[in-house]
Amino acid sequence: MDPLVRSAGWRAVAGVTLLAALVTGCIPLPVPVPDMNPRYSTAQLDIVGREATTATSIRAELGSPDLTRDSGRIWIYTWHKVSGMFIDVPIWTDDPASPGGAIVSKQYLLVLEFDADGNLQGKELAQEAPHIGDRPYCTSSGLCVAGEAKRSGETFGYVYVFEDQSSTVTARGQARERVTRLEPDGDECLLTVWPSDEWKQLKIFGPSGDRRPDVLPLMVEGTAHWWHWQSLPIGTYARMIVPAGPRLISVGDPGSDANADGAAAFVESTQEQASAATFRCAAGEQVYLAIGPTMPADRGFPGARKDARKGFPIVLRAVESTAGQAMIDNMAQVLPPE
Repeated sequence: MDPLVRSAGWRAVAGVTLLAALVTGCIPLPVPVPDMNPRYSTAQLDIVGREATTATSIRAELGSPDLTRDSGRIWIYTWHKVSGMFIDVPIWTDDPASPGGAIVSKQYLLVLEFDADGNLQGKELAQEAPHIGDRPYCTSSGLCVAGEAKRSGETFGYVYVFEDQSSTVTARGQARERVTRLEPDGDECLLTVWPSDEWKQLKIFGPSGDRRPDVLPLMVEGTAHWWHWQSLPIGTYARMIVPAGPRLISVGDPGSDANADGAAAFVESTQEQASAATFRCAAGEQVYLAIGPTMPADRGFPGARKDARKGFPIVLRAVESTAGQAMIDNMAQVLPPE
């Protein structure tokens, strides 16, 4: 690398660090930590699938999984390898230094799949470097976990963890082929929904700048797992059993977390959900719906920079079954929490 370029890069880093120190009153100093025992040893992981081959024996060896999906058939364990930590050193006061967060060098993702009798059918261990942003961690067969939550921790000040209810699990490729196929009963129908590509043309106005929406908070009346707000990332789909008849689909503000309070959008005058539309399905029917916004792309989302909580209408576009299946063939399927 050109020495001038390298020098400019270090000056930029130093400038950002100095600016952060002036704003927060602290200098974050990276400090290595001694090798810490991992959450699971190599010996423990080797036992899984060799000696421990049932849900009961694996739970006894590893403890309960961090996330479960597909009616408990999929167990997911996640943990980090920590190589250091930040120490926040005050520069304007005599206060003692405090932990400022862990420095993670590797993320581990262990995915176990069981049959209906609780016998282990598959085991995958993914080891990846930390990601920047919300990019998911994935196994080689296509099961991915995204959406780490920031939680307080005594040792490092705070840590990022995956959680069963708030993190998003998706499956594509071989992993999607193994997902249990839903079969509606006589008075039910099978619903498949996904965000239309029109959402990619909108903008969310926020204090950190304009951005494209990347996820829709979704809620579907009468369903087992989507009756409360769940995240449906743009470019994925959800499949669920729905009682036959008229049902309500609601979409929250894409600028809000689906798991946060007030995730729904409201009309100010009535405080009723504005982002809702009704569909109807007959018993035994397979329904494919693309969820779209109804506002012009150049208006942004939700349409007024100073009124980012204003409600908005959605449209449900029915797609014929063959065409609908073709549209989702290259998408990942969202697996909701139990």
